[in-house]
Amino acid sequence: MAKERTIKLIWEKGKMSIDSIDNVPVFLREPFSTKEVNMWINPDITESKDVSELRGIQAGRVTVLGKHKEKTTVLKFDFKDNQSHKITFNEKAYLIKLNKIENTKDKQRELMTYEFALVET
Repeated sequence: MAKERTIKLIWEKGKMSIDSIDNVPVFLREPFSTKEVNMWINPDITESKDVSELRGIQAGRVTVLGKHKEKTTVLKFDFKDNQSHKITFNEKAYLIKLNKIENTKDKQRELMTYEFALVET
């Protein structure tokens, strides 16, 4: 039986959310909008910490890169021709499908939320 879960990545100016597929980090990279988004899958990231865990650093999130492996995969998603992608890594096959894009604005901030279905095939 195929394993399925949801990946939800949120963009807010100056902040980036990170999720993972089989312990390999996935995150958003520009360009992204209410119609399309680029997902980066990068095994070179070994650690990511919120600033609250670090002292004396003025940043929203710090990303630590491990030994450079040059294996970054960039997937472009939209609701036309690129709604889903099949990928294989760590000897497993996955289907990633863009389910929803939401844009939330208020007086203080703007959030872009991207929701994907991840199915191990």
